[in-house]
Order: sequence, then structure tokens, then C-alpha cells
Amino acid sequence: MTHAGRSFLGLFLIFAGLLFLIDNLGLVDLDWLLRQWWPILLVFVGAWLIIRRRKSGRTRASGMVPAHSQVFGDVVMKFSEPHFAGTSISNVFGDVDVDLRSASLAEGEHELTITGVFGDVEVLLPPGACVRVSADTLFGEVTVADHHREGIGSRVMHESPDYGVAQKKLGIRVTVVFGDISVQ
Repeated sequence: MTHAGRSFLGLFLIFAGLLFLIDNLGLVDLDWLLRQWWPILLVFVGAWLIIRRRKSGRTRASGMVPAHSQVFGDVVMKFSEPHFAGTSISNVFGDVDVDLRSASLAEGEHELTITGVFGDVEVLLPPGACVRVSADTLFGEVTVADHHREGIGSRVMHESPDYGVAQKKLGIRVTVVFGDISVQ
């Protein structure tokens, strides 16, 4: 999720929390407000997603795949780019499967960011790839290379031994709320 996306989500959650607090204190009848005006929330979220997608498509670097966001369903992506330079994937309800085994990394350091709420994430790496992985799940298991954690608040950090000196490297950041993570 981009900085703008996190800011938007954070402001939305603060605003929603304040509205519910005001309703609980009896200062405003939130039930009436929600019954009458909830569709406007859908309009704003839809417009924000369209604007964000257009911006991400314009600013991508050579070899970078456009960001992918969806709410329902599995995301299955197989990359075979000769110079893969990262991407960002977010999904709310569904699994995310990313297959990089046929891709080769572009020169430099690139980022693959995957964010999910409900669903598992599996990332299959190209042979010999130099990676730095940060994988977090609130409720689930995390497996990265030979490292495994499970339970509440599981986190695995892993870095290839020659990551610091490699010419082609990929930083992978995976965050899931409810689901398992596997990076192999």
C-alpha cells in the first residue's frame, strides 16, 4: 500500500471512529446518518481507487508491473519478465499467489509489496534470487526459506547471505491480517 493509501485509510478510520464515539455519547444520531448517506462512502472509495490506479500506471519504471488491487477473489500472477523490477499487490478477501520462478530480476534493488486482509499469500522465487524478506501476519503461519513461525503476531525476517553486494536484489514485504504466508 502506498503512502497515500495508508494516509487515506488512516484518516478514514479516525473519522469513522470519531463518528461512532459521538454516536455512543448520544451527541449525534449516527443510525439516521448511516441509513441516509452510506452510499456516498462507496462513491468516494471507488473514485479514490480509480485515481490511484491511474497514477500508479503513469509513474512505473521500466520492468515494473503496475500495482494490482482487488477486494474479492484470488490474485494469481505469474511473471516471466526478463527484467522484473517489482510491483505492489493488495487484496481484501482471497489468496495471493505470485510466481517469479520464470522471471529474472532487473539490475538494482526493487520492491515487491503484498498486503492482504483475509487469505493466504504464496511467493515462489526465481532460483538463486537475492532477497530481503519481511513477512508479518496477525493470525496465521509464516514460512520464509527455512524459517517458520506460527501463532498470533507471527513475523519472519530473512536476508540472503550475499544481499548486500548483489547487483540484482528484491525486497519483499508481505503483510496479512488473517492468513498464512509462504515465501520459497
